[in-house]
Amino acid sequence: MQEAGFVFGWHNHDFELADLGGGVMPLDLIAGASPELKLELDLGWTARAGHNPVAMVERFAGQIHAAHIKDVAPSRGLRG
Repeated sequence: MQEAGFVFGWHNHDFELADLGGGVMPLDLIAGASPELKLELDLGWTARAGHNPVAMVERFAGQIHAAHIKDVAPSRGLRG
C-alpha cells in the first residue's frame, strides 16, 4: 500500500495490548512492521487493557498520528 502512495494506519483495541510474553504486545509487532505505519492510539482501550495511556504514548510516540480519547473505566489495574 505504501509503495502505491497510500498512508496506512492502525487503530488499536485492548487485545492488541495483551502480553505475548517478554513484554511484547501484538501492537509492538504491528507497529514494528514499518516505521511508516501510522497509529491512532485509542487511550480508552489502552486503559481498559490495564496500561498507562501516558506510557503507551511515550512507547509509540514516533508513529502516533492521532489519538482516540474517550472515557472508559479500566477493567483492571494500570501498569506503568
